[in-house]
Formats: sequence, C-alpha cells, structure tokens
Amino acid sequence: MIKSATLGLLFFFMNLLWIKAEQLYVDPRIGNDTNSGTKTQPLKNLSEAARRVNLNKEKGETTIILSEGIHILTQTVLFNNDKYSVTNRLSSAPK
Repeated sequence: MIKSATLGLLFFFMNLLWIKAEQLYVDPRIGNDTNSGTKTQPLKNLSEAARRVNLNKEKGETTIILSEGIHILTQTVLFNNDKYSVTNRLSSAPK
C-alpha cells in the first residue's frame, strides 16, 4: 500500500513538471494570432509565437509545434528570451 501511494505521488509530481512546459501550436491555415496557441486554438504566424516566447519569463521549456503547410515569413523572426539554457530549452517540432 505504501509503495503504491509513493508511486502515485511521484507520478503526480512528474505530471506537474510536465505541465509547466509551454507548448505553442502554429497553423497558418486555421490559426489566428488572437488564439491561445493551444492545439485546438493555434496561432497563425510564427512571428506571434516568437513574440509570446520573448514575453514569457517563467522558467521551463518551450516547444513550438508547426502544422503541416507553408509558413510564410514576412519579417525576420527573433527569439531573444534569455531564460533558456541547457536544461530549459526552446525547440520546434513538426506536427
């Protein structure tokens, strides 16, 4: 019983750490830059994702998930938030 309770608590705290990681979804076809950036309400432009990443000072990793399609860049996109390190990373991934 104690073993299962300990494992349950460990799983709970691991999930809390996982939730802290920020994820932003970008889909130029159905997204809108006023959306929250979730899977069901993606952003439209990578530049908006960069703006939100640069404003967010909370510790933790950030992943930008790009949908399939053409992502048009009309200006240079800069990620200049200094919160990232070897353990707190900024990454992008295809959807």
